[in-house]
Amino acid sequence: MITITEHQMAAFQSVQLRRFEDELIAHLRENFSPVLQQHGLDDDRRRQVIQRGMARAREHDILSEYEVTRFVEYAFEYGGHFESLPWVTPVLRASHLSGEEKMDRLDAISTFTLRPCQDTHR
Repeated sequence: MITITEHQMAAFQSVQLRRFEDELIAHLRENFSPVLQQHGLDDDRRRQVIQRGMARAREHDILSEYEVTRFVEYAFEYGGHFESLPWVTPVLRASHLSGEEKMDRLDAISTFTLRPCQDTHR
């Protein structure tokens, strides 16, 4: 039987966290390059912003990698303090919603209310 010590588990979690941060940095570089260039964010600064975003997401019970990625994307799209926007705050404070439900609602508001569909038949 193999026994994993707390120290080994912490080391594994640290490696996994670094992997997630690296993947998210690459994702942001690919999908948010204008914002990154505008603010002059290098990879070290991006990592710091991601770490703060992860901590803030956790405060709202947004925990999975996918949901945290979406949360961090909102920070890059709408600004570092997007949680205080009037359409965001009530959703994030809704304790009866899961992290996935919160992000789904923010996506719906962002997509269907803030960016209304253009009539393409004109």
